[in-house]
Amino acid sequence: MTPAEALALGYKVPITRFDASVKRSARLDDRLEVSCFLRPPETARLAMEYEVRRLPSREILAAGATSRSS
Repeated sequence: MTPAEALALGYKVPITRFDASVKRSARLDDRLEVSCFLRPPETARLAMEYEVRRLPSREILAAGATSRSS
C-alpha cells in the first residue's frame, strides 16, 4: 500500500519527531527545489528526509527529517 492509498482509505500517520538544520537563508524570488526521500525502515516506522536547494546552483539551504514510530 502506498502512502497516497493509505490516506485515501482514511489512515493517518502522526509525526512524532521533526529535525531541521538551516544552512543558509532563502531570498525573496529564489527558485527552490525541495526533495523528499523515504528511508528504508529498520522497524515498523515511517521515516523521511528532506533537502531544500537554491536553483540553479543547487546550493543546499536546509535539510530535515520526520519520522513516526509505531
